[in-house]
Amino acid sequence: MSNLRQNTPALSDTPPEIEAIQVALFRQASVAKRIRLLRSLSQTTIQLSQRAMREVSAGTDVREIPLAFVALNYGAALAAQLRAHLNLPSAEEIVMSTPDILSALGPVIDAFAQLGIAYHIGGSVASSAHGLPRTTVDIDLVAELREEHVASLVERLQEAYYIDEQMIRQALARRASFNLIHLTTMLKVDVFIPKARAFDREAARRATPHALDEAENARVFYLASPEDVILAKLEWYRAGGEVSERQWSDVLGVMKVQAQALDFDYLEHWAAQLGLSDLLARALITSSISRQ
Repeated sequence: MSNLRQNTPALSDTPPEIEAIQVALFRQASVAKRIRLLRSLSQTTIQLSQRAMREVSAGTDVREIPLAFVALNYGAALAAQLRAHLNLPSAEEIVMSTPDILSALGPVIDAFAQLGIAYHIGGSVASSAHGLPRTTVDIDLVAELREEHVASLVERLQEAYYIDEQMIRQALARRASFNLIHLTTMLKVDVFIPKARAFDREAARRATPHALDEAENARVFYLASPEDVILAKLEWYRAGGEVSERQWSDVLGVMKVQAQALDFDYLEHWAAQLGLSDLLARALITSSISRQ
C-alpha cells in the first residue's frame, strides 16, 4: 500500500487538513456552484493568457492573437485549419469575447436538440461538476451522432463555429471524435462518437440533467454520472501511459467529493469489464475511500 501511495500523483500540494475542509465544502455545494467556480477559474486563466499574448505581441496584427491562443492550447495543426477556415476576416469579426464555457456549449446543445441527438457532457466539465473544479479550455461531449445528422449539424453551426464536415464523417467512420471551435470565445468543443460497447450504452443511459448555472430557471444539461466520469478518466489515464496528473487528480477529486454516495458495485463491475480494476483499487486507496 505504501508503494501505491508513493507512485501515484497526489491530488494537490494542499496540506491534508486544508484539503479535507475544501472537500467538505465542495461536497455540500450544488453542481451549479461547482460549475460556477470552474467557469470563473477557466475564464480568469484564459483572460490572463490572452493578455500575456497581447503584451508579448505588441505591434502584431490583432487577428493573430486568437489564432495564437488556439495554437498554444489545441495545437498548431488545428490553428492552421482554423486560419484557412476564417480566411482572416476583419479584426472585429475575430476578436474574442468573454471565454465562458456555457456560451460555447449552448448553441451545440441547441443543434443537438433540434436534430434529436442524445448527448451527455463528460471530461473535465463533468469531473468539476461532481468533484473538485479546475480550469479547462475545452468541453467534452459524447453524442449519438449519425450520418444523416451531419449536413444539418454543419448548417446550424457553421456561422458560429469552426466545423469541418469531412472531419465529422471521418469521426463517425472510426467512432472517434471531432473538434468544434466557438469563434467568439475560441473555446474548443470535442465531440466523441461513443464506442459500440455495453459500457458506453450504459453510461449514456445513466446521464442525468443538471443546471449548470445558479440563476432561477437555469437551463439543464445532461452530465455523465460520477461513476462513469471516474471510469472514463481511468481509461484515458491508462491510454496515456498513466502519466497524466490531471486525469488522475480529476478521478481522485470526484471520489473525494462523492465518497460514500458512489455506486461501488457499478464501479467494480465495469472496471473489471474495462480492465481497470487495478487502477480503481489504487484510486480508492489514494483517496482513502472504502465501502461501508
